[in-house]
Amino acid sequence: MLGRGEWSIALGSGDTRYNLTENPDTGLGSFESTKQQALGTRLGYVGMRFGKYGELTLGKQWGVYYDVSIWTDRFVVFGARSTSTYNAGTDGGQTGEGRADDAVAYRVKLGPLRVGLQAQFLDTREPTLDSVSGSVIAETGAGLRFGATYSRAFLDLTPALPGYDGKDAEAFTFGFEFDGAGFRLGALGTWTHDHELVQNGGVTVMYDTLGASVFVARRFWRSWMPYAGFDFAIPRGLDTRYVDGDYGTRDLIGGLRWLYDDREFFSFVYAEARTGRTRDATGAQAPDALMVGIRFDYSLRRALGLE
Repeated sequence: MLGRGEWSIALGSGDTRYNLTENPDTGLGSFESTKQQALGTRLGYVGMRFGKYGELTLGKQWGVYYDVSIWTDRFVVFGARSTSTYNAGTDGGQTGEGRADDAVAYRVKLGPLRVGLQAQFLDTREPTLDSVSGSVIAETGAGLRFGATYSRAFLDLTPALPGYDGKDAEAFTFGFEFDGAGFRLGALGTWTHDHELVQNGGVTVMYDTLGASVFVARRFWRSWMPYAGFDFAIPRGLDTRYVDGDYGTRDLIGGLRWLYDDREFFSFVYAEARTGRTRDATGAQAPDALMVGIRFDYSLRRALGLE
């Protein structure tokens, strides 16, 4: 048996908010209340391992698509737009690429290959199958692996959105990762169809993308890790009646981590910067940014010597 639970907490705010808006009939201000969950579920699943026959998991979990797209989702603050893992400003839960909602996933190792299959049952349509995904990863044994993944979500959108052609949402990502000799390098290319949404002026527009991303890092003296890369997500078939034609993600990212844990992607202090030519739906260029922070990961199993 296996399982995992991970929750998010909105610190410093309650679950009810009041907004002052103008009543168009009287011209007077009025209060409206909205509900927001202070505690949310990031991951929550159970499953079983069957030895050499793989493992089966059920619940909200990292999708098999993320088995490949994670290779360039190594930045702390920025990145992860190119692969459309967290599409339409979500955690990827409804279409199954990121933290997939109500998913059943099966993963198995077949010699040098790792295969993943997934289906979602959100109970939002008839029949109840909402999406399917698959991934294949080939490992060379020298720290180098190649992979490809495909996801298809069955859409029933009424009324149709600008840019939507009546077909299903699709995402395909492929690339490689190398992890060895103190280096970590990942490079991915992505194609999507009817998979992304953007809002501008009260209008929601659907569009396709071509994406490319690279992450490269080098660890020095066990504690220092500089890293850099880029994250590009270029729209295709964008309805420029509602969205500026220069809209898209074109980020150059770099950073430095001081690691106080043996595992490089868990506990660390970091500084990470972004620049580039990213523009929002109105055509405004995203500002350059520098973020400084700390990440702490605690494992009770490790503390008790059970890992």
